Amino acid sequence: LKEGRLSLSNRHCWVDVWAFERSLGQAEKARKEGKETESIRALEKGLPIYRGSFLQSEEADWLISRREKLRSGFLGMIANLGRYSGKLGRWNEAASYYEKGLDVDEVAEDLYRRLIICHIRSGREAEALSAYRRCRKMLMTVLGVAPSAETNALVASLERSIS
Repeated sequence: LKEGRLSLSNRHCWVDVWAFERSLGQAEKARKEGKETESIRALEKGLPIYRGSFLQSEEADWLISRREKLRSGFLGMIANLGRYSGKLGRWNEAASYYEKGLDVDEVAEDLYRRLIICHIRSGREAEALSAYRRCRKMLMTVLGVAPSAETNALVASLERSIS
């Protein structure tokens, strides 16, 4: 307690936000040093720590940017883990990561596109088309926009290949 304010010491307390940010920082440091496996391990360690919107039941202006920073960090984590799994040909694992990201951001078109690719690469064309329909519905319902030309081209290519 100092000047009427209580603060926590990371030497004596474990705080989920600090642990999550530490994992992100370790992953970024390892990535910059070219240590991909170490970076992925740090991301995997941090993934279960994120449990949704920071102080969700609280309303305060200062929380907005903090929530967005943590959410953005989580979505970046998901994208990197999914990309890495895909690079190794582990399409089901990559798809699982992208689904976790979509649970947090239901209009992340890039995650839908990556999910569609995972389904295509693992031979699940029906699931790829289902993911596209879900993407189209969410974008239209929430944002009032259609999927991008890139997403539409991906699905058109899929439809041509299965016709």
